[in-house]
Amino acid sequence: MALAEGVMKVRWVASDFEAMASKTLRFAPEDVVSINAGLKARNAAVMAAIRPEAVSDPIRTHGK
Repeated sequence: MALAEGVMKVRWVASDFEAMASKTLRFAPEDVVSINAGLKARNAAVMAAIRPEAVSDPIRTHGK
């Protein structure tokens, strides 16, 4: 699916470059959701590698 707006869209036009120059070009809402999901998954993987017990028993380690 080709995105019609935002930083991640397939083809930029002159108005997109103008928005970049004025720092007003934003991520489309669906991109924000996807990026946040990826960051959450990455964080979970990193935490599992660092502290496996935190992932396997979050209640026990939450109070520490």
